[in-house]
Amino acid sequence: MVTKKSIKFFLFCLTFLLSSTLVLAQAGRGRARIGGTVLDENGAPIQGAKITVIFQQDKSIKRDAQTNKKGEWGIISLGSGNWRVLVSADGFEAAQRVVDVRQLDRNPPVDFTLKKGIEISPLIQDEASLAVLDEGNKLFNEQDYDGAIRVYKEFLLKNPKAFQVHLSIGDGYNKKGDLDAAINEFDILLETAETDPDFPKEVLAKALAGKGEAFLKKGEVEEAQNLFKQSIETYSGNEVLAYNVGEIYFGNQKLDEALEYFSLAAEINEDYAPAYLKLGYVYLNKNEQGLAKENFNRFLSLTPDAPEAATVKSILDYLN
Repeated sequence: MVTKKSIKFFLFCLTFLLSSTLVLAQAGRGRARIGGTVLDENGAPIQGAKITVIFQQDKSIKRDAQTNKKGEWGIISLGSGNWRVLVSADGFEAAQRVVDVRQLDRNPPVDFTLKKGIEISPLIQDEASLAVLDEGNKLFNEQDYDGAIRVYKEFLLKNPKAFQVHLSIGDGYNKKGDLDAAINEFDILLETAETDPDFPKEVLAKALAGKGEAFLKKGEVEEAQNLFKQSIETYSGNEVLAYNVGEIYFGNQKLDEALEYFSLAAEINEDYAPAYLKLGYVYLNKNEQGLAKENFNRFLSLTPDAPEAATVKSILDYLN
């Protein structure tokens, strides 16, 4: 028999459980789960990629996971709020994203597509030095650019032949707005390339693009454009480099220039889906809806299961 007393007791227990869940969630602990996949640019799964999630309200609260052979990962017992998801894998550029985690809803998958990274000099075999480099990458992903730069420089003192690390230092200075320091780092690589006939063309091209980004942020557009053109000419036929230059322009709201380089990436590789995605967004921003739809549809035809597919379909539904 259900009595008023038992109902009151039930309501008290329910209130206690809900309040307990709220407290746990506020402390970064809860019952939520997030997961997803990590793939390379060809859609192949990346096994053993490291996943770190950091609670943005208290960055001392972290969780770690690794991807399985299908590139899948999952982390449980998360509280409600914003969590920064960091992904890294050997041979690939790291990536990150902030996601809103909820207790009562099913959280959508958090999928990543990683780009190939520049290989650090094979002369570096010292595990302690590699651990220092990993720490620098971790700090960079957490947007602690001062800390990352400090660690990268410490690494270079012990491994001066690993000149590629100047790229990461320059990128860090670009991110924090110390543009003259960024230019100096990229110039170190450019000067080395002048005296080394075997200097890697990809590193040279990225140094030119990084220096171009610094000049673009300084408002010296003509100098930036010259550097971007040199970058593309140095490592011609690489759609990823052309796409990255487009990204720099797009991030600085220079749509016509972004359009030029995203189009070049698609011209170099007509099956390079990310170029069509960004072309769609450029045309959308230019209010050219027909061309936006054309490129979004091309993106979906190439990668119907991409993490961005649902968003693109919603945009197309709205435009139609």
